[in-house]
Amino acid sequence: MNTETIPNEASEPVDVLAHASDCIRKNPLSSVVGAAVFGLAVGCLIMSGRHEPTLQERFVDEPLEHANDVLSNVSENLARLVANLKFW
Repeated sequence: MNTETIPNEASEPVDVLAHASDCIRKNPLSSVVGAAVFGLAVGCLIMSGRHEPTLQERFVDEPLEHANDVLSNVSENLARLVANLKFW
């Protein structure tokens, strides 16, 4: 096993970090603009996955689904109540 390559490989991340730090110090405006563009791109990707409900979905379909669920629960409870009643 070659022991000379291990210290060089271990120091590469430190060199990359130092080089990146130097680039940021030399070009702060381009670094800030690059970070802003990256953040904007990530934000656009996140927002594109969201679904904004239409007016019909918000004010017609969703209330009807909720009312349907409530009526289903009420009818199930009434059916259980009637099944438990004994008339004689």
